Amino acid sequence: MTTFKDLFIFSAVVALLTCSQRAIPATLNWSLNPLVIQPGSRTTMQIKLPTHALVERGLDPAKVEPTLRLDLLDATPLLRILHSSHSRTQTEQVWQFQITAYRVGRFWIPPIEVTAGPLTFSTESISLEVSGVGEPVDQPLPGPDPIALRSSFWIWLLGCLFALFAGGLAGLMAYKKRKKMSRAHPLAVQIAPTQSDFEWLKHELAALRTLLAHGQNDIIDEYTNTLRAFFSRRHAFAANTYTTYELRQKLGNNALTSTLWPLLDRCDAHKFAKQTAQPEILGLRCIEETEDLLNQCHGI
Repeated sequence: MTTFKDLFIFSAVVALLTCSQRAIPATLNWSLNPLVIQPGSRTTMQIKLPTHALVERGLDPAKVEPTLRLDLLDATPLLRILHSSHSRTQTEQVWQFQITAYRVGRFWIPPIEVTAGPLTFSTESISLEVSGVGEPVDQPLPGPDPIALRSSFWIWLLGCLFALFAGGLAGLMAYKKRKKMSRAHPLAVQIAPTQSDFEWLKHELAALRTLLAHGQNDIIDEYTNTLRAFFSRRHAFAANTYTTYELRQKLGNNALTSTLWPLLDRCDAHKFAKQTAQPEILGLRCIEETEDLLNQCHGI
């Protein structure tokens, strides 16, 4: 015979089960790092969906393929996705996006929805600050993990010992082989010709012309990166880490650079202020003026 006590216990169990089902968290994790960038640099947005978030809601992860809705992010005119990736493990699925902005200011990355069958998860809006060109960015850095440091140290030490052993063994074998060959057939040492900095730059400019010919209208980023690589080859420093202003301060003006600085200034005005309505014309003009300059200054 069912008593009032039995009914009370049954009702309590049902209520606890109902509350526990409602208390399951959304478990969608997301992050943005760094939160402050300079114009044209990258920040990484990461979205993680644990597998248990689907299992706890009665879905089979092997049969459900989560999808992302990026229409709000794609519709944001001042933000640009440079690269995206998706990976899956037994415990979670991870999406990563490389995002940039070319204007100074504060921007909001809109919510991104993740749909898995009948379920929908969503991130929140995240603030991204873009500071001025060359301004210092003050961001807190996470402290190192002591366990990871110890593990990486031993891995590094073993790798160095193995490299020394392999290098010594290879050097000894090469020495014996060279000594044997020199006794049998002595040969004159020949040095292979290397490509000059000017020849290299001409080759890269020709490659940029090919991009324009195949329909890539905006090659301004490629052109400025090529000039910085040229400065790195010619002066042996990491020119890609310098702004145009810093390069001008470091290298000064001569027959070569006095013509290149105005070209870089026009490219920066296009990248950061969008002052050029037809980037293909600017790109072609920069290539032509640089080629003319190389023909005049060859041998400097």
